[in-house]
Amino acid sequence: MAQSSCLFSCFTDPKSVTEKLQAMGALQVNCLRSAPLLHEQYAWLREVTLSVDGAPLVWGLTLLPQQTIEQHSWFKRWGNRSLGEKLFADNLWRRGEQQIYPLAKNHACLQYVSQQYDLDAAPYIRKSHFVCADHGFDLYELFSVGMAE
Repeated sequence: MAQSSCLFSCFTDPKSVTEKLQAMGALQVNCLRSAPLLHEQYAWLREVTLSVDGAPLVWGLTLLPQQTIEQHSWFKRWGNRSLGEKLFADNLWRRGEQQIYPLAKNHACLQYVSQQYDLDAAPYIRKSHFVCADHGFDLYELFSVGMAE
């Protein structure tokens, strides 16, 4: 029960995941993709894994609308750096609404992350909306069941 409540706190905690992971050990951010996206709502995507001491613990997908990319072109060049370090240190950004969605164990997103990145993700995804002035972006995160250990 303690493990599941610890894992659940990862989904509900409004604080920086980066800080939580840095407290666990040596944090590594691996930018897997950062590229334009042809979508009616989003113009750019950034996909990362966050690992501690070599073990992947978080998969993140950031989806950015055109207006956000135009106002904050640094997103395109952020590379293997933690987005959390920028967002939580910068008073311009604030986390808006967070939502947690259950995923079926055979959900395509879970299968993709498990097969591509060897991350044993819990069957939930967290969606956070970050806002700066009149624009923002969405961040989707899967957390490894290892976060509960």
